[in-house]
Amino acid sequence: MQRTSMMGLLLAATLVLGACGQSQSTVADSTEQRTETEMPAEESGLEEEQENEALYPQYDAAKSGNGAKISDNMGDDSFSKVFRSVNPNGLSVVYVEHYTKDPSDWKRYLVVDETGHVYSEMEDGFLGEVCDGKYLLSNNVLRDLSKTIDEAYIVPTFCDNGEEIVEMYQDETGGTIWTVQKVDTIEGSEIIIRARSPIDYEVKLTLSTNDETFANETMSIEDIYTALTDDYPRYGRGIDHVDGPIYYFYTSTTGYIMNVKTGKTFAYDGKYGTPIVYYENGITQVLSSNTLVEYYKFYDEDGNKIFRGDTGILGDGLVYINQNQEGLFNSFGTDTIGFYDIRTGQCVIDLSQYTVTSSPSFVNGYAMINLKNPDDQDFWGILSKDGTWRLEPRKGKGKKFKTLMEFGLVQTEDGIFDFDGNDVSERFGNAQFEESIYNNMMIKNGCLYATVNNGKTYTDKRCRIIKVDGDYNVTYLS
Repeated sequence: MQRTSMMGLLLAATLVLGACGQSQSTVADSTEQRTETEMPAEESGLEEEQENEALYPQYDAAKSGNGAKISDNMGDDSFSKVFRSVNPNGLSVVYVEHYTKDPSDWKRYLVVDETGHVYSEMEDGFLGEVCDGKYLLSNNVLRDLSKTIDEAYIVPTFCDNGEEIVEMYQDETGGTIWTVQKVDTIEGSEIIIRARSPIDYEVKLTLSTNDETFANETMSIEDIYTALTDDYPRYGRGIDHVDGPIYYFYTSTTGYIMNVKTGKTFAYDGKYGTPIVYYENGITQVLSSNTLVEYYKFYDEDGNKIFRGDTGILGDGLVYINQNQEGLFNSFGTDTIGFYDIRTGQCVIDLSQYTVTSSPSFVNGYAMINLKNPDDQDFWGILSKDGTWRLEPRKGKGKKFKTLMEFGLVQTEDGIFDFDGNDVSERFGNAQFEESIYNNMMIKNGCLYATVNNGKTYTDKRCRIIKVDGDYNVTYLS
C-alpha cells in the first residue's frame, strides 16, 4: 500500500465491546516480544532526510531554547495549526503552510516541544501521531526520533507476516499501532484487524471479518479492505481515535467500535457520511438514523444499548434533550426539556422555562447555554451542574468550543470571556480561536495551546499558535 497523502489523513473529518471480545481468526495472533529491523536511510527510500536532519537540533538543544523555533520555518503569509499529538516526552505535531507560494514547497509538519522549539521535521508521507518517540511513515516504516539518522528507520518484524500498518495514535494505554491483514484461502477471504502496543508490539485487540461482530455487514471483503487501507475510499476512511481507549471505523451502513483497553468490540447501525462518535467514562455515543430521523444511541462498556434519542453531546454524565423539534423522540418517555442523567434516565435540570437554541453539553461541571428571549433576541450564559447560573444570561451568542470551556473561557460574537463574565479579549490581541475536528486546541500541563486567527478570509487567516497559562497570560509560539 502506498499512503503518501498527509492532508488526506490529518485533515480528514474527526477519536467496545461485543459478544466476541477475542477473534477466532484462522491466522494465529502474534504476541512476540518487541522485534524490529533497522533500515539505513537510503534503503527506506527517505535518503533526502539526511540533508534536512542538520537543519534541526536534537531535543536537548530545543529544550534549552537554543534550537529553531516554529516561526523560523514560516514565511510572512504562513499559517500554523496545533494538532493533538502528545506523548510523555512533551512532543507535539504542528502543521505549517505558506499560502502565497507553491504549497508543495511550503508544507511543514514539525515535531515541537512545549516552548515552541523544533525537535524535528516530519517527512512527507508521515501518518498518525507521535507514540513512544516514533511516528509512522508509509510502507510500514517507523521513524524513531531518539536515534541517529542511520538507525532511525524501523520496520517491525510482524510486517513480515503480511500485516500492514495503517494508523498509529497516542491514547491512554500508551499508544496504539493499527494493522490490517488480508488472508485468502480456498475456503474464502478474511480481514484481520489488530491493535498493537508501540512499545513492545503486544497485541491488545483482534477483530476478524469472520467474527460475529460482522454478521450484518453487507460490503465485500475487498471493499472493507479498501475502506481500511486507502486514503480516499468510496466508503469509510480508516480507523479513527475517538477518546480514551475507544476507536472506530465504518463501512457503507455499519460502524464498528473497538476498545483497546478491554479488547472488546461491537457494531452499530451507522449513517454513512456522518461518522460521529463520542466517548465518556465507559459510555459510547454514536450517531444513527432510520428512514425518518437521525438520533444518537448510547452504549455501555459491554456493548449494550442503554438509550437512544435526539440529544446533545454527553458531558459529565448528562445529555440535553429537546422535545420541541418535530419528529424527534427519546426512549426515556418524557417531554421535559433539560439535562438527563444518561444512566438513570432522570431529568436533573429542567430548562422548560427557557427557549434553548442549541444542544448544550457540560464540561468540567459547566455548560454554555445559548437562549432566545420572547422577542427573538440572543442571550448566552454559563450553567452549573447543580442547575444554577454561574454566569447569568447576557445579550449575545456563544460558541461551543469544548476545549476552551475546559480552560474556563467562552468565545462569543462579542469577544472572549472568563466564567465571571470578564472580557479578556485584549489579552489575545482580539484574535479569534479556532476549534474543529482538526484538533486545533489542547490543554497540557495546565496551559492551553491553541490556534488563533487574525485574518478575515480563508486565504488571509494568518493563523498562529499561542500558549496560555492559568492566569491567561499569552505567549505566541509561531
